[in-house]
Amino acid sequence: MPELIRTPEQIFREEEKDIYFIRFFEEARLENPKAAGRSRASKEMLAWLRTALPHVRVEKMAPSENSGWISGYLGDIRVDFSEASLAIFCQRWENSQGESNDSRLRCFLMPYDTWAQEQAKFVPTIERPTSIGATLWWDTPIGFVYHQVDDDPTTSSAIHPGNRGAIWKHALRLWPELAAVKIVDIAEGEILKREGIWDSTYFLTRGDWPLSRVEALRTWFHMPDGGRVFNDF
Repeated sequence: MPELIRTPEQIFREEEKDIYFIRFFEEARLENPKAAGRSRASKEMLAWLRTALPHVRVEKMAPSENSGWISGYLGDIRVDFSEASLAIFCQRWENSQGESNDSRLRCFLMPYDTWAQEQAKFVPTIERPTSIGATLWWDTPIGFVYHQVDDDPTTSSAIHPGNRGAIWKHALRLWPELAAVKIVDIAEGEILKREGIWDSTYFLTRGDWPLSRVEALRTWFHMPDGGRVFNDF
C-alpha cells in the first residue's frame, strides 16, 4: 500500500503545533537511497520508542517543501512528544547540556510559532491590486482570492515566495464561506515573470475554465499584452 509521508509544512498546517524530529546521520552515508530509514541507529530508536513510549505517535517525515529540490524520504522521523514523553526521551538520549549522547542521531525542534509568523506575511485579499506582481490566486464564488508581492522592475524574473496551502488556509479563516468550496472545482494559479514577460499558469482538475474568466483574470491583475494564461495541470 502507498504510504503517506508528510512534510513539516503539511504537519504545521494540519496540526498547528511544534514539531520534534530525529535525524540519523548514518542515513547520509547509505549508498542506496531506498535504504532510508533502515540504518542500525534508526532501527534501534524505533524499537526503543515502541517499548519505552508505546503511546507516542511516530511517523516518517519528508524533507521541507522549501528545501530547494525534490527528493524522496531521507530517513527523518517525527515524534509527537508530550511534555512527559519528551522528558523521558531526553533522560535517555541526551546529556545534561541537552546534546545527544549518541553521535549517530540528534533530536531537533521546529517551532510552530516561527513558521506561523513567517506565513503571516502572506495575508490574502479580495481587493483589486493596483499593479501586477508575483501572485498566487484562486477564482472563488466571492471573486479572486489572492496574495501578491510587489514587482521589482530591476529583475527579469519573479516567483511568489509563499506557500499555496498556507495562504489558502489563511483565506478560509478570513472568509468562512469558502469552507464550502471544493478546491478541485475552482481554478487556481500563479502569476509570474519570466524573462521580463508576465504569464499566469492555472490549474483546474474538473471541466474547463471559461474564456470569460481568463479575460477577467487579465483585467483584474493588470496583465500586459503578450502575457499568456495557460493550463499547467
